[in-house]
Amino acid sequence: MPEWLNGAVSKTAVPFTVPRVRISLSPQNIKSKNMKKLISILFLPLLFFSITFVACGEPRDNRVKVSQNYSIRYSVFFPATYQETEKDFPTIFMLHGLGGDFRQWQTIADLQKFADKYQFIIFTVDGFIDSWYLNSKFDKEMQYETMFIERFLPKIFARYRINEGKLGITGLSMGGHGAIKFVLKYPEIFSAGASTSGILDITKFDDRSTIAQHLGEFNSYPENWKANSCYYLLDKLTNKNVKLFVDSGVDDYAYDVTRAFKEKADSLGISCEFLEMEGGHFHEYWSRAVVHHFNFFDRVLNNK
Repeated sequence: MPEWLNGAVSKTAVPFTVPRVRISLSPQNIKSKNMKKLISILFLPLLFFSITFVACGEPRDNRVKVSQNYSIRYSVFFPATYQETEKDFPTIFMLHGLGGDFRQWQTIADLQKFADKYQFIIFTVDGFIDSWYLNSKFDKEMQYETMFIERFLPKIFARYRINEGKLGITGLSMGGHGAIKFVLKYPEIFSAGASTSGILDITKFDDRSTIAQHLGEFNSYPENWKANSCYYLLDKLTNKNVKLFVDSGVDDYAYDVTRAFKEKADSLGISCEFLEMEGGHFHEYWSRAVVHHFNFFDRVLNNK
C-alpha cells in the first residue's frame, strides 16, 4: 500500500441511477416558452456550479507541459478575494509523498479553508509517483528538478497573479525531501520551506530502490546521494534570508533524520523551527502537522 494511504478513512460508494431524459432541441421547440423554461432549469445551475467551482478552488486536472513526454499536473486553490482584486498573492506549493499524486494533500487538509484564512494561492503539484523530485542520473527524460524549476514555475507565474517575492513550499515524506531540497538549492526563488515526516537525509535510506533507480546504488554512487540529500545541502543556506520549518512524529521512521537536520541547521546559524508531536508516518499525523506549516508561512510571508 502506498505510504500516503496509511491512516486514510475508507469511503463507501453508494450506487445510484440517473434517469434518462430525451429532449428534442428542434428550432420550433427551442422557441417555445416551456422549452426555454426547461433549458433554464436544467443548465443554469450547472453554469453557476462550474463558475463557483473554479473561482473558489480549482481542483481540476490542470497540466503544464514541461518536456516532450511529460506534463506536471496540479490543483490550485484561490483565496475568496482573488476575483475581487488585482493584487498578487503569496503562494504555497505542496508536494506529495511516495506513491501519491497531486491530489494527496486534498485528502489530508481543507486547502480552500487555508487559502481563504491566510490569503494564499495554494498549488498541489504532481511528482510522478516516485520521482523523489530529482534529476535522474540514468533516465534522461526524468529530469524533474529542471522541469519544475525552469519550466513549470515560469508558466505558473505567467498564468496566475502570484507574488514571486513571497513563495513557500512544503511537502510530506518524499515531498518533504523535495520541498526542502528546492529551498536549499534555490533560495533566490523560495522565501520559506517546510517538511513533515521528510526524508531529509536520503543517505540514511540507502535501501530505497525508488531512489536508487534515479541515483544508482548508494555503495556505487554515494556522491549522487549526498548531492541530493537535504542534510548535506544545508551549507548552501548559510547567510541566506530564508526560513525553514521541519516536524516529525516521535514514532516516525523519519524522526531521527529530521532531528539531525535541525541540529545541523542550528550549528550553521540557519533559521529552522522544529516541532515534534505524538504520531507516526500517517495521514492523521500530517493533518495535524500541516496546520503548523500554514501558521509558519503566515508569519514569514504575511509578516505576522
